[in-house]
Amino acid sequence: MKAIIHMGMIKTGSTSIQKLLNLNRAALENEGVRSNVGTFPAEGIPKRGLKQVIKNLVKYEISANEKAASAIEKMKYCAGQEKSMKYKLLSDFLAKLSIESGIFINSDEGISRFSETQLIALEKYLSQFFENITYVIYIRNTVDFFVSLYSEELIYGSYGDSFSEFLYHRPRNRLSGSTHSPESAFWKLLVWDKVLGDRLNVRLLEPDWLVNGDLIDDFAFFSGIPVFERPSKQNESFAVEYVEWIRQFNRERSSLPMKTRMEIYRILKKASSGKLKLAASGQQTELIAEIYREHEEKIRRRFFPDRPYLYFPRLYGRGVEPAILTESRKAEIEFEIRQQLKPEKWGILKTTQPKGNAPSAFGFQKRK
Repeated sequence: MKAIIHMGMIKTGSTSIQKLLNLNRAALENEGVRSNVGTFPAEGIPKRGLKQVIKNLVKYEISANEKAASAIEKMKYCAGQEKSMKYKLLSDFLAKLSIESGIFINSDEGISRFSETQLIALEKYLSQFFENITYVIYIRNTVDFFVSLYSEELIYGSYGDSFSEFLYHRPRNRLSGSTHSPESAFWKLLVWDKVLGDRLNVRLLEPDWLVNGDLIDDFAFFSGIPVFERPSKQNESFAVEYVEWIRQFNRERSSLPMKTRMEIYRILKKASSGKLKLAASGQQTELIAEIYREHEEKIRRRFFPDRPYLYFPRLYGRGVEPAILTESRKAEIEFEIRQQLKPEKWGILKTTQPKGNAPSAFGFQKRK
């Protein structure tokens, strides 16, 4: 059995790929395709078993001349009993797969954040079970990535920077070298290339490059798997008319249970389908492109030497900023949410103390 490891960086269609594997799981298993989606839990292994085994069990850096030789030994003995059990469960599962024919696919966003040491450990670990291992990662236009990332951070409670401030500060903050930044995967490509060589397959989320201009068709073609059922579009960005309402909601209602907040986000994401989305202006695009230009050129020369450019040329005009939140529009959005929110969830909103002295969202009175 050969292995395909999808190093799913956020905002590059990873959820769509995982949804594809989940929707087609039973049919794909009949075709000899096993994946971490829907398979690991049945074996008593967390869905993100590889990430947990590698990231959690490789506790510390080891010197360069020891990495390849001792990574597995470190994983086996440096962890506690619970993590050792996860290691054994996953190892037993992969050992069974190794004697079968077919394909094993592991898709996980966490692997895209691996350090060089963790990646070497992953290679060492998987080579015990698979002779043929391929790593695949999708990258997208850097400007579009940051625009989409802004919506992602709203989901995690962000309310600080406006859209314009975010596009100005975030790409520059990346230059500080934070290894925890989601976009750090762009920087790691050349490091991973040294570790993985030809086993690393970098693919572009560009309409002129993808098979049929479509991510699902491209991943299926690359992996050699059939598509019986296509997933709907996943993780759409918020429409411009909701952005400022969400920022105010995040600022005032940060104490709400995460499940309640996520339900509200889902309502607004669904309502955002087909509506006007955020877009960078020509000036913002040029500022971001200038920061990334040299590194992107290195990526182009290494992985896409036949392309005259890394990303599909496009025109950026004035951009699309978040709509101003008027009192009337605020009331309309809150009515829209209330119509779809369960009564008990609405009750939690009604009795939760807003943060600070900011005006209360939903028009509720503060507690005395």
